[in-house]
Amino acid sequence: MITIIGGGLIGLSIAEYLTYRNCEVQIFEKNELGQEASWAAAGYLDFNIPWGEEALFSLCKFSYDCFPEFIDRIKQESTVDPEYVRSGSLTLGWTLEDEVQMKVVEDRMQKRQIDFEWFSKKQVQASEPDIASDIARALYLPVTRQVRSPRLLQALTQVLNHRQVLFHTHETIQAFHIHQNRVESIETSQRRIPIDQLVIASGAWTSLLLNQLGMPNWIKPIRGQAILFYSPQIQLKHILFTPTVYVVPRLDGRIFVGSTLEDVGFDKSVTSEGLSKLKNGARKVFPKFQESLIEKTWSGLRPKSVDEYPILGKLSPLENVWMASGHYKHGIVQAPGTARLITQSILNEQPELSLDPFLPQRLAI
Repeated sequence: MITIIGGGLIGLSIAEYLTYRNCEVQIFEKNELGQEASWAAAGYLDFNIPWGEEALFSLCKFSYDCFPEFIDRIKQESTVDPEYVRSGSLTLGWTLEDEVQMKVVEDRMQKRQIDFEWFSKKQVQASEPDIASDIARALYLPVTRQVRSPRLLQALTQVLNHRQVLFHTHETIQAFHIHQNRVESIETSQRRIPIDQLVIASGAWTSLLLNQLGMPNWIKPIRGQAILFYSPQIQLKHILFTPTVYVVPRLDGRIFVGSTLEDVGFDKSVTSEGLSKLKNGARKVFPKFQESLIEKTWSGLRPKSVDEYPILGKLSPLENVWMASGHYKHGIVQAPGTARLITQSILNEQPELSLDPFLPQRLAI
């Protein structure tokens, strides 16, 4: 039996691939499944990583390439459509300063041989007639895709129920019992559970578990606020990136606008300052946007590691504990790839992509 602590997208995705490989799995989650950063995420999928961050780029690209098979497996066993859509994206520019940043993106796309196209002002208006007419031009990336995170989480939960994964919700981990470099059992708020192999995939809350294991605090929460609005007068096909917000259209016509980056600990409040930034960003993109169109506001806590790389692999010196956390801004796109790599490591197989740049011991130096 493989035990996973954390019922967000990373934990559920690892459980999906482990059970696909015929492993028995149980999941412990302190709240409900998939209700933290995973649920709050925009769900856009790309690998637009700064030049020089090649290990992170390779992980994002590997995981992005895993998505079609991942979605196909889920759809075979679930009645919930995760809304996996090949949207493409437009990075919008108004000023010369915006153009400088867009040229940086162009440069990295050229170096990595990724398709892109410059759209003139006229092309932008023809493609997206409801967005602002004062945009100078845009950079089109056809590779950008999306999933609707809440629906993906619902679909995964259905699949794992069908595969008889054991869910233990509303159980917090209170202690780890270690003997000879192995976690022999965990103590929760309700019981004591023997452990064969353990995966820690607790997102921003991983730091609390690391503290219980006597490990340094390598991960902290970063708050991101978002809004969802709807108007029949605003139609959108592409994901949009601007200097202040990103905008993701849903299949039902709703539009996601995110996100802030705030170092405020575990405070999940939605603030007037944060929402004002998002509303102003939406207003700049959509002249027809009005505050009355907003249907929902919320926030989530992204898990940021000290070097902004995810922490993946065996948690040495413990022999039966793996980590899968710290995905920060890339948790959705990295989920299926993380699941494959962690599963391969647990099963003593050679991972398809080296975990060396992401191993926990890099942070212990």
